[in-house]
Amino acid sequence: MPLIGHALVGWATALEARPPRAAGAALWAPAVIATAYLPDVVGQLGLLAGWTDAPRAGHSVVFAVAAGPVVALALSAAGGVSRIRAWLVAFGSLLLHDLLDVLQSTDRQPWWPFSARPLILERPLVPESPSGEALLFGGLFLAYLIVRRLRPREAGATPGGRSWAVHALTIAIVLAAVVTHGLRDRRERQFEEARQRIERGDPRAGLALLDRAASWPSTARPGRADYLKGEAYARLGDRDAAERSYLRSLQVDPGYFWALADLAAFYAGGPEPLDVRRRRVEPLLARMREQHPSHPALGRMEKRIERGLARPDP
Repeated sequence: MPLIGHALVGWATALEARPPRAAGAALWAPAVIATAYLPDVVGQLGLLAGWTDAPRAGHSVVFAVAAGPVVALALSAAGGVSRIRAWLVAFGSLLLHDLLDVLQSTDRQPWWPFSARPLILERPLVPESPSGEALLFGGLFLAYLIVRRLRPREAGATPGGRSWAVHALTIAIVLAAVVTHGLRDRRERQFEEARQRIERGDPRAGLALLDRAASWPSTARPGRADYLKGEAYARLGDRDAAERSYLRSLQVDPGYFWALADLAAFYAGGPEPLDVRRRRVEPLLARMREQHPSHPALGRMEKRIERGLARPDP
C-alpha cells in the first residue's frame, strides 16, 4: 500500500474539506487521516480474527458504500460538520485509498464479492519503494500547500482547533501504519525466501518459512502462501496435501492465475486415468482462458498441461 501517500492524501483532504468554523474541529484532521487508512485497518484486523476475505472486503467498492454513512457519523462529530459533508469526505477517502492501491498495482479486487477479477496496471504509476513514494507524494503535497497558500481564503473561514493532543494523535495514527507496514515487509521477505527455498529444491525449509510469513500482519495478497505450500507438498510427493493447499488458495482468491495453472498441471500429470484427469483439468483451463486471456504465461502453461494429458494411462 502507498503508506506515505495515504497519510498525505488524508491530510490534504482534511485541509481542503475543513469546516469553516473552529468549534468542534479539533479532531477533524486525525479523523480524516484515520479514514484514509481504514481499508487497511479492516483488512489487517480481519486477518487477525481469521477472516481471510478481510483485505478484499475492506478494499471493495461495496465496503466504501456500506461503511461511508457509519464513518460519516464519526467525522461529523469529530469535525462539527454536516453529515452530507462528512459522508462525501468518508466515501471519497475510501475510494481514494483503493485508487492509490491500484495505481501501485497491489492486485486489488474492487468489485468483490460480485467479481474476483483483480484490477492490475501493467506499469505501476506509484513507486513501491518508500523513498520514491515519499518523493512523489511529498512533492505533490508541497505543491498543494503552495497553491492553497496563494488561493484567496473564503470569508469567515478560520483555522481548525489545534492542540498537542491532536498532533500526538495524528502522529500516533501514522506511526501505527508505519509499524504495521514494516512488519508486513518482514513477512514479504520471509515469503520471498520461502519461494526461493522451494524453487531451489528445499521444500521443507520453505514450508517452515511460510508458516512464519503467514502470521499477522500477513502478506497483502491472499492465497499466495497456500499456493506455495501446494508447490512444496507437490515436490515432496504428498499429493493429498498439495491438492488441499492449491484448493485453499483458490478458495481465498478464485482468480489467482498461478493457483489455477499449477493445479491444472498437477491434475494433468496425476496417476488417474486420462478421462478423470481431463474432467478435472478442463474447468480450470476454461477459467484460465476466460479470466486471464492476455497473461504472458498462459500459452506456456497450456503446453505444459497438454504434455501432462498426453502421458499414457498408468
